[in-house]
Formats: sequence, structure tokens, C-alpha cells
Amino acid sequence: MRSNANMQFPLYQQLVAMIEKQIDKGELKPGLKIPSENELCEMYNISRITVRQALSDLALRGKVIRVKGKGTFIPKFSARKPFDGLSGFSNEIKYTHQTQVTSKIISFEATMPTAETAQMLGLSEGKAVIRLERARYLENIGISGVDLRFLPFNRFHGLLEEDLENNSLYNILRSKYNTFPSRAIHEVSGMACPACYADILELTAGEPISHFKDVVYDQNNIPFEFGENFYRIDRYNYRIEISKTNQSFV
Repeated sequence: MRSNANMQFPLYQQLVAMIEKQIDKGELKPGLKIPSENELCEMYNISRITVRQALSDLALRGKVIRVKGKGTFIPKFSARKPFDGLSGFSNEIKYTHQTQVTSKIISFEATMPTAETAQMLGLSEGKAVIRLERARYLENIGISGVDLRFLPFNRFHGLLEEDLENNSLYNILRSKYNTFPSRAIHEVSGMACPACYADILELTAGEPISHFKDVVYDQNNIPFEFGENFYRIDRYNYRIEISKTNQSFV
């Protein structure tokens, strides 16, 4: 596996690059089971530790799925989230993959916010919020993640009468509340799957997932939504495209 061109890279990184290249070229197709750890060790004359490190790296980035007792597979589907994050999950997936999204409400109620939620929404003490928690499913794929949203109750109390399993939250906000998202601040990290979401995500508690926190501002630069997302890393990834628009920047 070694060559003069990549001698400076650790062996596990060389294996990662090789498998990624095979995925990009279509040699490893979605749904395909890749060679076992033992087979990879023999094929490339490397240690099991090296193979496991490479597969763990690929799994953490959603390039492969490791199924206990069955092996390692190439994901059949991975939804990509655009950088702006202002169109809502359903519209994003329909646009990027022409795939139907369905939702199942876990909880939908008025409640008192935590200190963090109140701060993010700029709410004074004693002000309630709407708490919307939904499981997100991709057509022919299954569960993708859990979406947790908080919105000021005084401003959007009528939302509690809406059908948010079959309608887009952002479409309702635009059409009925004259609320247009203008900017969002995202915080993205990895985390261990919380026990409360393990069954919903069809994972084991502690498995790696993607975790998003975001606050969204309207056309008047007022925060109107704060939320968290818990996504399976094999079915959802976050895509960022950066371009240079200011020619004076060097």
C-alpha cells in the first residue's frame, strides 16, 4: 500500500484515502459490504489496529456504516445539509435529493424554557416557549434524526393548532406569521447518542451521532427559533461550500 508519494502519511490515513477513492469512483457502491478487517489486513499487509483506526475514521464521517456482527457497509443514502440552513429540513432534502421527508411528532407543547433557550431567544424571565420535537424519516431509507425546536409562545402560540407532521414549519411561519429567516448561527459537533434517542434513531446509546445547535433570526434580526438536531452520521452530513467573493481578501 505504501508509495513514495504517501510515505509521509500514517498507514491508516493511506487506507482511508484508498477506500474513499474507491467510493468516489463507484468501485464501492451504496449498500455494498466492504472486505472484513481480516481481509483488509491480508490485502494490504497491515495490522488490525491500523484497519480498525481507518474504519473508525470513515464511520465517524459517515463514509461507512459498521454493523456489529454483520460487517462494514457503504451507506445507501446520505442527505446533505446546505450551509445556509434557512429553508427548513423538508425543503432542503426535497431540493438536494428529490426525496420525500416525513415527520413524526414526539412532543408538541407549551413549556417554560431552560436558561439557555431563553437567552438564545432573547426572552425575559417567565416567558413560555413552544417546544416541538420531531423524528425525521427519509423515503425508502428510514430514520434520519430528531429535530428539537423552540419558538416564543407569545409570538407563535397559534402553531399549536397546526399539523406539523404533514406541513413545513418554515412555510407556515412565512405564510401565516410574516416571519422570514434571514440568518442563522450553527454550532456543529459530534456526540454520543443520548439514551433517550437511542431507540428512535435505531442506535445503541453512546454510538456517535452529529449534533447541531442553531439560532435563527428573522428579517428584522430578531431571534425567533432555537433548536438542536441529533442526526445519524450514516444518513446525514453537513456540506459547506466556501467561495471567495471579496477580491481584496488575500
